[in-house]
Amino acid sequence: MIQGIWQNILEFVVKLAVIANAFLIAFTSDIIPQIFYRYRHHGTSGLEGYVNYTLAHLPSGCNYSIAHVPSGQCSYRGYRDVHGDHTEYYYELLVIRLAFVVVFEHFVFAIAGLIDLMVPDIPRSLYLKIKREEYLSQQALVEVEHEDEMMKD
Repeated sequence: MIQGIWQNILEFVVKLAVIANAFLIAFTSDIIPQIFYRYRHHGTSGLEGYVNYTLAHLPSGCNYSIAHVPSGQCSYRGYRDVHGDHTEYYYELLVIRLAFVVVFEHFVFAIAGLIDLMVPDIPRSLYLKIKREEYLSQQALVEVEHEDEMMKD
């Protein structure tokens, strides 16, 4: 059935879109790092020092200089130590982001499943019309069979 084929294709595209959006939210948004920073460092107080915590400095021994920036004061966004290696915080945040992806997509698929269960595939008015047509066709068939039997007798 053609509708069945398209249904499968559309369901695959929807699932792919949900997973892609989960990754986009987890890895491009600052919401998760901010919540984790607040939880790990300040409880529920605030984000004091958050921006400086997210910045990494050029590795020691690097002779890279930018005009008007003294050597050793250049910062960039990243969770790295003075040697350029990822910090423990980076890996913890990576695990939290991946966990968010799993939780988010399960949540969205669960909501979609509940909606699918609650909303009927066929509207009730159409369902009643289909049942009425089936009943009338059965009645017509019974009448035709009854008339054939009467003609034979």
